[in-house]
Amino acid sequence: MEPVTPTIISPPVDCESFTTPDGTTYTRTDTLALGRARLLQRFQTELQFGTSIPALQKLVMETYAAYNSRRDVDGAQLLGSLKDRLDLLGQNRMREAEIVALFYNAPDEDPTSYDHAAITQKVNVAWRAIDADFFTHAAFKLLLRTATHYPSLENLATPEPSAPGLPTA
Repeated sequence: MEPVTPTIISPPVDCESFTTPDGTTYTRTDTLALGRARLLQRFQTELQFGTSIPALQKLVMETYAAYNSRRDVDGAQLLGSLKDRLDLLGQNRMREAEIVALFYNAPDEDPTSYDHAAITQKVNVAWRAIDADFFTHAAFKLLLRTATHYPSLENLATPEPSAPGLPTA
């Protein structure tokens, strides 16, 4: 019997759905319900918070420079920021995959609620064979998307001509 070589699945970034090796098809929702949108806001903040290794290295050097220049208050503030960022990094989570998990759902998954254990299982177990680059690219694309079934805010600010026979303001 020949050994089976595991396959890494690389879905297209804009795909409507993808199937994992266990046969589960995850389908993207067009929008997020409030139950998941609030988590998306948190993930956006965490990504903007700069939890990458280079950002942490830069913060360590800034903290060192502040203390070395006897700017103790600045150094203490920077040290607090470093502690917060290390806490986020130490959780060993991939925020990009968690963002994608908010949008892509299994057939039996409730897209209106957020279950941390279920999302963690999806990201760490069910999706372990999915290309990591897919999550990075898809997450940032999902963060930047503005498509919705509501009119854009720009259109709401522009008065529309009134229909014939209707009073105008």
